[in-house]
Amino acid sequence: MDYKGVFLDDREDAEYFAELLCSTGSDSLSVVFQKANLGLEDQAKAILEERPSAVALDYRLSDQQAISDVGIRYKAGPLAQQLRDYAIENPSSDFPIVLLSAEEIKADEYEPDLTTHDLFDRVYVKEELVREPEKIKKELLSLAVGYKKICNAWLQNPKLSNFLQVGDDDYLLEGQEIRRLSEVKAPHQLARVLLKNFISRNGLLLDRSAVLAVLGVAPDSPGSDINQLLTSISAAGAEYTGVFDSGWQRWWRYRVEAVFTSQCGDSPGNLSSAQRVNCLNRIFGISLLPAKSKWSIDEEVFPGFACASCGHPTENKHSVGVFDEVPGFVEQRRICWDCVDRGLYTAMGFEVAEAHEFILGKIESGDLNRG
Repeated sequence: MDYKGVFLDDREDAEYFAELLCSTGSDSLSVVFQKANLGLEDQAKAILEERPSAVALDYRLSDQQAISDVGIRYKAGPLAQQLRDYAIENPSSDFPIVLLSAEEIKADEYEPDLTTHDLFDRVYVKEELVREPEKIKKELLSLAVGYKKICNAWLQNPKLSNFLQVGDDDYLLEGQEIRRLSEVKAPHQLARVLLKNFISRNGLLLDRSAVLAVLGVAPDSPGSDINQLLTSISAAGAEYTGVFDSGWQRWWRYRVEAVFTSQCGDSPGNLSSAQRVNCLNRIFGISLLPAKSKWSIDEEVFPGFACASCGHPTENKHSVGVFDEVPGFVEQRRICWDCVDRGLYTAMGFEVAEAHEFILGKIESGDLNRG
């Protein structure tokens, strides 16, 4: 299916970024460039007239406007709000909105502007788009496709389990927190629930690093063997196939654990990483390496999650929790002691939970030694 996108910027030479966002294939996305040169409401109308499947906005839209043009001196937030308001009244025409701005603008202006964060499905920087166009264009197309699925089902049966494609296991979504989050009034609100709590966070779904952690696999294992493992797990029905799956590969945690248990006779949490990997290598005929602790020389490691900072398989006893206001079905982020000791987590903006500040102090003062 062919989808149409719009990229809005106040600089004429920014048309180049619209070209980078285009994608081809059985599903394709063609992105047209618009220059920000109209007042807020008129600019919103100009975008809507394109009947877009996706919209990308530069954050600061008035750099190239004259100081006297007060009517068009606005940023991406108010414009995105105009477009979201339209979607509330016209849910079948809803579409994803992403931010695409310069790295310093994102850091200095967008990130402190907390009131606008819920308006955007994803935030990208132009430098990243130049470096990794395939990744970003794939995600943007997935957003367009996913929104279309949500909009098509909106008036008939906008049930969360249908979009997650959980099948007969919809009991997983019966918790109070999930039911409350599902009480939304527009497709973009449901999309945000899915992206924020399922796609972007580990919990019911797992990303690649988290799957390796649950299975006790070292990330530096041979790449071909890791790919074979993940392919086998996907073939056994563990891979997520719901909305936005084409942009973000994810696996159901309970199915990953079930596949392992059916093959190895015990749940992964009861076995050390070496025991888990020995079984996987035997079953699938591969040569994976067991995950080891980055802090302790202890050979018996029982990882259950990936460090939020470095992505290495980690266990509770050698990690601290992150201050993380998330629903109970979302996995709380944790940081391994190695990243704490080296201060690597601070660059990612993580704040250690108060309950773990004692351990944090012990590591930073050198009172907790490796070994």
